[in-house]
Amino acid sequence: MVVRGNWSGSASVALLLGACGTSVEPTQEPAPRPHIFLISIDTLRQDHVGLYGYERDTTPVIDELARSSMVFERAYTTASYTLIAHMSMLTGLYPRQHGVLTPRSVLSEQVPTLAERLREVGYYTMGFHFPGWLDPNYGFGRGYDHYESHRTAEIAEQHLFAALDKAPKDKPLFCFIHLFDVHNVALVREQEALYEPPAPFDQWFVKDAHEQIAGMKARWIWKKDGSAVNPSQHEAIVGMYDGGIRYVDTKLGEWIEDFRARGLFEDSLFVVTSDHGEGLHQRTNTYGGHGGVFEEGLVVPFLVRFPGGHLGGEHVSEPVSHVDLLPTLLTALGLSSDERLPGFSLLEGRPEGEPLFAERPGFDTMIQWPWKLVQRTEDNRNYLYNLAVDPLEGTNLVLGKRLVKNGQRFESLLELSKQSLEQRFQPEEATPQTDGRSEETRQLLRDLGYADDSD
Repeated sequence: MVVRGNWSGSASVALLLGACGTSVEPTQEPAPRPHIFLISIDTLRQDHVGLYGYERDTTPVIDELARSSMVFERAYTTASYTLIAHMSMLTGLYPRQHGVLTPRSVLSEQVPTLAERLREVGYYTMGFHFPGWLDPNYGFGRGYDHYESHRTAEIAEQHLFAALDKAPKDKPLFCFIHLFDVHNVALVREQEALYEPPAPFDQWFVKDAHEQIAGMKARWIWKKDGSAVNPSQHEAIVGMYDGGIRYVDTKLGEWIEDFRARGLFEDSLFVVTSDHGEGLHQRTNTYGGHGGVFEEGLVVPFLVRFPGGHLGGEHVSEPVSHVDLLPTLLTALGLSSDERLPGFSLLEGRPEGEPLFAERPGFDTMIQWPWKLVQRTEDNRNYLYNLAVDPLEGTNLVLGKRLVKNGQRFESLLELSKQSLEQRFQPEEATPQTDGRSEETRQLLRDLGYADDSD
């Protein structure tokens, strides 16, 4: 079997499986399975990452890691919403399949998580997350031998290496790390900064960033009205956002060096991605919303470094989805596929023309490259974009109820979208629950600008 798709690689999956611990020849003794590190950098917008062409040097460590990784140039999250996106990432299901769409839902016991699948085949599983949306009461803690929360990357580092010191040496490790330091900070009444990485990263790209935003009411421009922000202030805001990226990238570099010293790097499998992007006041009146269903919200960095750097340097231009991550890991480990999963192993490639889906409360999105169809559910208004010629989604090819052009393609896309995810893929019903979050957690999320049931 060879790697399928239009990218240039021709390395065989058999070679990769040999490196990942599955015997190629039946007579060979199987090698140990690789350690797996899955790193999700919350709110990391793809086009602010160096390897995707950003002009600022925000990610030298990730860029270097990408040289020995398989890089996906057009990777989509399933929702620009931390709770929903991570549930898709860690179950391999689209949102309407896993059903965890609000804080009043918990993942069905019938849906196995990635951690549960890996622990079942012998992995010691560890998870480290920012409190709030990834709390265990939604089902995120299932399958972990060790699941712990942190507020900053510094604390995550302490928890991570303390747990690694105590982890069994005779088992492969699965380590999930969720980092929140790129995300906006708590927007209390007198807060001026939307993003506030530690020094010197807060002024890494804009030296007078704090002076520029002095007197700004961050909560107001995040939730209500950002129209009064002048160009210098906007540049300072973006500079501080980028400083947070550089800070996290620097921490990753330090961790990778520690992993190397522990013998946990070269033969391990690393995934670096994000749950969603960020709007940065690009097209809306406020700074909030994480980009909605526009490309800046849905397109995320996504790279996979396989053991030994196999397939390193391969760049995949076709659209892929976070629901493809779990099937890819199953293939890489030589484990049986699961027909309930809607995604595809990216070692084999997505079938040509296969659509992928994303959503946001009130909006359904389907991408069948180069076409992107967005439907506003409250009034069935349609938005159609040709991303190949209009990557910034500036021209809606459907004006009101009237089709402007590309009629046949629009009609076929509309018909395909009407085949709901419930019809295409068997859904699992989430278990209703009363809101199990503590008042401390609820207040934390409110301070971050979140309403109780969204974002």
